[in-house]
Amino acid sequence: MSEKHEIDVEAKKGPDEPSTNDQNQSRRKFIKGAAAATPIILSVASKPVWARNCSLSGQLSGNLSDHDGIPCSGQGCSTDFWAQSINLNLYHPKFPPDLPFSMAFGRNAFSGSSLLQVIRRNVANNAIATKFGCTPDSECRKTLLELGAQAVAALQNSASPVKYDLDLDTVILSFQKSFDAGTLMHMQDTILAFQRYNNQYCPLPYNI
Repeated sequence: MSEKHEIDVEAKKGPDEPSTNDQNQSRRKFIKGAAAATPIILSVASKPVWARNCSLSGQLSGNLSDHDGIPCSGQGCSTDFWAQSINLNLYHPKFPPDLPFSMAFGRNAFSGSSLLQVIRRNVANNAIATKFGCTPDSECRKTLLELGAQAVAALQNSASPVKYDLDLDTVILSFQKSFDAGTLMHMQDTILAFQRYNNQYCPLPYNI
């Protein structure tokens, strides 16, 4: 009975009315498209920010202490650490070295480049996105690449056992916000903030 009822409903629709099947197909296409645009980072459970850690705004101001004046107690491994071949097996399984940067961060900042290529600053100049209004162009590309390298280190730190000050969502959103703003000053400020987080203390051993 239910099957016949569905068929009858379809038959009663006017010629200009979309069928239920058409609506369902359109809805599936929309959902599929939305999912494709979602960074993979959102599929990994975020770690909570540690109790005695610093805010991103505090880092942007160059302050390595929290609002009580107590030094930051977080940990972080540098871009040099994560770029070393001997440490590639420490990358989070969701974010392997060969994962396209755009899949992790939801922005096509480095066309066709992997996380490892970005953190090693091994990206062709013409693969680095140009930001309208950011001048000079050569300095903007160089700064964006450094921002990407620091963001990859922050990504691995936040996804690893390191007691990092930022969770995954904050890392991805911080990069996106800086990239979308597109100004040299905004990117430089975010680089400095990531650098302070990434160069506190690295508890992970080199795999020698």
